[in-house]
Amino acid sequence: MNFESLKALLDNPYGFITGPGRDCIVLINGKEVFRHFAGHKDFDTKEPMKGNELYNLYSCTKVSTCAAALTLVDKGLLKLDDPVSKYIPEFADLKLENGEKAKNEMKVIHLFTMSGGMDYDIFCDACKNVYAETDGKCPTITTAKALASRPLHFEPGSAFRYSLCHDILAAVVEVCSGMPYYDYFKSVFMEPLLMKDTTFTLCDDQKLRMPRQYTIKDNKIVPTDNSNCYKLGAEYQSGGAGLISSITDYVKILDMLCHGGVTPDGKRILKQETIELMRTPQFNDEWQKTFNNWVNWSKGYKYGLGVYILDKPTDANSIAPKGCFGWDGAAGSFISIDPENKITMFFTQHLISNEGHRYHEALRNEIYKAINAQ
Repeated sequence: MNFESLKALLDNPYGFITGPGRDCIVLINGKEVFRHFAGHKDFDTKEPMKGNELYNLYSCTKVSTCAAALTLVDKGLLKLDDPVSKYIPEFADLKLENGEKAKNEMKVIHLFTMSGGMDYDIFCDACKNVYAETDGKCPTITTAKALASRPLHFEPGSAFRYSLCHDILAAVVEVCSGMPYYDYFKSVFMEPLLMKDTTFTLCDDQKLRMPRQYTIKDNKIVPTDNSNCYKLGAEYQSGGAGLISSITDYVKILDMLCHGGVTPDGKRILKQETIELMRTPQFNDEWQKTFNNWVNWSKGYKYGLGVYILDKPTDANSIAPKGCFGWDGAAGSFISIDPENKITMFFTQHLISNEGHRYHEALRNEIYKAINAQ
């Protein structure tokens, strides 16, 4: 396979040759067939990349949070139809924006599918209050309980709205497993997959491995704060946007999902049928319209249990096959998992840009061009 076009696209993203660091890896049948990092760890000082960088994954965190929750489904400890209030009682008797009591219970499946009626207002009074009351710690479950006090935008299960649903899902995992979320995450993913670089909180040595974060403003690269605004407090483990990892570490979870839930040495983490459910479209055409309204790159895609599903590749300007699934992140990370062909792609960077998904699609197309040209 000749990946020179893919390498060239990585070397020259968004039309500039030099820029903030970025990294891409491709696995086929569990074997690395492509890896290339480019740009600079610090664009201003031109500090070179080393290939061991750690990145804010932002919403790419969502894929592993949903997978972690599904391991509890496999164990019979969690059901998709369970009311969220079974685990966090504060989610009983929820109110709508008009002050009326919600007719529908918020269920666990509504957290997976972003249909709980919540929003992504991390600067709301509930978040500010829990920050003050816990001296800036914001433990995950405590914060979830506080968020339950906020009115919902619609009846649970009736529409899609990008929101803190997966953060609440991480709190449900804590209650259901009886462990802090990250401890459970380590036990089901990091230990069997021999991961060592994925965390919610960096130690001093790890901080040195994080590239500077940038955004594109008025066609210029502008530095931003390296911190993650979705980390609401010192003890908050955001299941929706909080993970930090290296490309070679996090891809292990993704490739496990690509291979039916089994590790390279044969340990089963998730059932095959559970992963199939994860990448099965969950709602009807009316609900799909609300997904399209919220996700600006959603043409040709549907939504499963916390992941996009490539449904009509032509509409998405993609030559990847129908059924690929994954998600992306605010600073440019992108996941594409193709179980039929056993192809796992993971791209990550520290550059916030509205052009992100169009670039992701171009990267993925170059991968399939190289594979199809064999």
